Amino acid sequence: MLDACGAALAQRFGVGSVRLERRDDAWRVLDNTGTLVASAPVVILANGTGARALAQSDALPLAAVRGQVTHLAEGVLPALAHVLCREAYLTPAIDGWHSLGASYDDDDETALRAASQTDNLAKIASLLDSPGLGHDAPLAGRVGFRCVAPDRLPLVGALPAAHTGARSERLRDIGRQPGLYGLLGYASRGLIWAPLAAELLAAQLDNGPLPLEADLVAALDPARFALRTGRRPSPRPD
Repeated sequence: MLDACGAALAQRFGVGSVRLERRDDAWRVLDNTGTLVASAPVVILANGTGARALAQSDALPLAAVRGQVTHLAEGVLPALAHVLCREAYLTPAIDGWHSLGASYDDDDETALRAASQTDNLAKIASLLDSPGLGHDAPLAGRVGFRCVAPDRLPLVGALPAAHTGARSERLRDIGRQPGLYGLLGYASRGLIWAPLAAELLAAQLDNGPLPLEADLVAALDPARFALRTGRRPSPRPD
């Protein structure tokens, strides 16, 4: 997908931690030595919980949820023509390995652990009605961290201005940071949600027709967490 962009995409890998600063009508991306990495009038944050490390987005209520994927060698499981998905998912063998998972763990352990693999195997065993599945499988797989918002919905659109303590009742009354947008919080559904979210943001940037209804667009607005909830109490009669 990166290669398909051709000359329209300039790639910068291995930059390390960065910071943003607004100068004139453009955003500047600086590395930890203050060296300019890139500049543009529009910046889109698509870095998961890494958004919390930037001053412009550190107030977004994003959390990291650990997920461990288990790898089983081809031949251990029945041959599959399609991905199976219910309480967990199981892929057909690809390059000799099945992938299954992923666990939901409330910690930041980056190493593989047996408890999460046992949980993955138990869910797949139930799905396949095979109680003894993989009980002696070697510990293999990978660990990643999902970016999750409190309401489990993505954040798509213009990022709110710095929080002032006051809360608004309408999204249109919430100030925004010029030229700064987010594609964040996909939780467990990034492969499904990311293309639609990107299409929505592209339509917003180009002032084109939106691919979603207005109420769904509002539900994904990154500023939604600054809205007041509930109704004001009615004033007492004198």
